[in-house]
Amino acid sequence: MKILRKGARADHGMKSVELKPAKVEWNRTSDTFDLTFSHAATDFNTEARHKYKIRSSAMEQAAQLTMLAAAATLMDRDEFITAFAPALPALFKLQAMAIGVKVAA
Repeated sequence: MKILRKGARADHGMKSVELKPAKVEWNRTSDTFDLTFSHAATDFNTEARHKYKIRSSAMEQAAQLTMLAAAATLMDRDEFITAFAPALPALFKLQAMAIGVKVAA
């Protein structure tokens, strides 16, 4: 995952931070998904390293899925299958859960 930043006032061009794959967990205490990036990423401006955690609600994740589905419908079918091939089993799991089928982890 890459985070991109561009200054609003002092525009020094596009800066980016590369994040390694995240571990995703459901946090029952806060009713959120916690995405924890196990490897620290360098700061935008210095060589300081930081660990990032993103906490998002199920509603926020649902909104992202909705936006992703809307954007994906603009893709060519073959382009979609190629791009999302590794995730198709996960998409089928989500679909099964949505219709009430008990799915093993």
